[in-house]
Amino acid sequence: ARKLKPASVRVLVVSLRNFLRFLALNGRVDPMMTQALLQPAPWPLSSPPQTLSDSQLRTFLQSFDRSSSSGRRDFAIALLMSRVGLRTHEVAGLHLEDWDWQNNTLRLRETKQRRERLVPIPASANRAIAHYLNRGRPPTGSRSLFVRHHLPYGSPLAAHHVRGAMRRAFARSAIRPDRVHLLRHTLATRLHAQ
Repeated sequence: ARKLKPASVRVLVVSLRNFLRFLALNGRVDPMMTQALLQPAPWPLSSPPQTLSDSQLRTFLQSFDRSSSSGRRDFAIALLMSRVGLRTHEVAGLHLEDWDWQNNTLRLRETKQRRERLVPIPASANRAIAHYLNRGRPPTGSRSLFVRHHLPYGSPLAAHHVRGAMRRAFARSAIRPDRVHLLRHTLATRLHAQ
């Protein structure tokens, strides 16, 4: 681990801990072995991630043209990323059957951990998705929740389409983020503060 960066050491520890859990479940090692690996402390010289202020987030969300169908789609995506903390590939991987509008939940099938998850979504994001589906989503045979509004018309959005839509919104808001993950960091910081 001496040759690895701090983030890589953390990934290594998590991987080893998961492997030990697997071995413990199969009775090959003592279950207490999973506690043997301690999580390394964060790198002391790293700065905290950038976050958006309340006014910046408000300006960002107001930058979407909700009178257009693609604006409604992008606004719903922005709410899922800023209020739920979804990653770009998680948004792109959503299907119509993953959204439970009555219970305000989304089923995530394509997570970073490769585990299916059920997440609650705020009422504002639920309304934005419903508004997009009723008044913005083009007719298509695709089961993807969010689809393209340009050629190839009606095909599923990919993660780079989601990323591009958020970057354009940052540009309209005069916000210079280091990356789109800023929305996730902002949510995490707010949740931690509460």
